[in-house]
Amino acid sequence: GYASLILDELFQEFPRHTYILEVRSSNSSAISLYEKKGFQKIHIRKKYYENLEDALLFKKEALWIEIVLFLNQIFIENTT
Repeated sequence: GYASLILDELFQEFPRHTYILEVRSSNSSAISLYEKKGFQKIHIRKKYYENLEDALLFKKEALWIEIVLFLNQIFIENTT
């Protein structure tokens, strides 16, 4: 859908950025999209909204950080 296209364009245009976003815990379609795009849940804001619904915070690291973490994992696996 449009949200996926917008995220893809954002990541392509600004690959060195780290992204943080917030979503209602009931918004399963958005949560699914964010997870497919590489976001990881980092925090829950309990009873954040007026209706006492939780807010979930998601984070996607900058591309260069992902590469460093990947290379570090390979190094550790090959030295143990």
